[in-house]
Amino acid sequence: MENDLDQKEWDVVIVGAGMCGLMAARKLMAAGLRVAVIDKGRGVGGRMAYRRIGEAIFDHGAQYISARSDGFQKSMQEWQENGAAAVWSEGFAELPGDHPRWRGAPHMKAIPSLLADGLPVLTNAKITEISKHGDRWEVVLENEIRYVCGALIMTPPVPQSVALLGGIFHEFSEEMRAQLERLTYHRCFAVMAVLDGASGLPRPGVKTFSDGSLAWMADNQMKGISPVPCVTIHASHDFSLARWEEDRQETARMMIAHASPWLAAQVTEFQIHGWRYSKPAVTHDAPFLVLQHQPYLALAGDAFGIIHRGNVEGAATSGWAVAENVIEFFSRK
Repeated sequence: MENDLDQKEWDVVIVGAGMCGLMAARKLMAAGLRVAVIDKGRGVGGRMAYRRIGEAIFDHGAQYISARSDGFQKSMQEWQENGAAAVWSEGFAELPGDHPRWRGAPHMKAIPSLLADGLPVLTNAKITEISKHGDRWEVVLENEIRYVCGALIMTPPVPQSVALLGGIFHEFSEEMRAQLERLTYHRCFAVMAVLDGASGLPRPGVKTFSDGSLAWMADNQMKGISPVPCVTIHASHDFSLARWEEDRQETARMMIAHASPWLAAQVTEFQIHGWRYSKPAVTHDAPFLVLQHQPYLALAGDAFGIIHRGNVEGAATSGWAVAENVIEFFSRK
């Protein structure tokens, strides 16, 4: 398979190198289609992200992976065999269900990095225009590189996909536009705090909150990804939304203060990150949505699918489903 991203003609272009886009790309390439993946970020993975502060390592986006379906359980086991995944805990007392919660190894980004290996993925690629020319799409990048394809799959958060489509979005029916505009997302601040000793969280290192300013705390050392004590603190949507335009450092200090009853050590250093689209608040029942058949255009991601909605497995399932639909589309041509 030709992986040279200098070529301009592709069967499929996928926007977004998160779990959905990468799973779709691998399935499409296995079917013999020429696929390019484009992402505006510095690397792959999207919200399956990690960060370092000195020796401390944090998962600061997606915190764990559940695997409910047989197909995704098989994938998790394969990634474990490849050294990119590990079981964090067989169950969390803080969360319903006694099924295993997985993590990336050594961190959450390890899984998308493994999936991207061998794929034609272009990162740091900002799209400036998407246009339609007969039965083909043209995707123009900031550096004026142009990719042409017969099928386009958009996997970013829906508001970002809609913005990238620009005037094309207004060509769709009022009902279709309304469906997409209903798909909204929660916001979330993530504070990464380095500690001078062990945290006060109980094993396996999780604390959840049902109300108030915080939603989640995790001990990254207990989780097995950091060699030194450190915690990830996620704020609630309401708190994050209320503080979104406020001073970030002050917001981080507020979150650390609210988390202090569960910290048995002092915070020596911290950073804060804002996730504008942390997880879907409203999802679409179907695993993907075809906006147009000729040329083919579909939206997919963790906002699609009534099963496993809003999580890593949901994004993967959406990617598989849209890839199968694209393979069927090309088989009819």
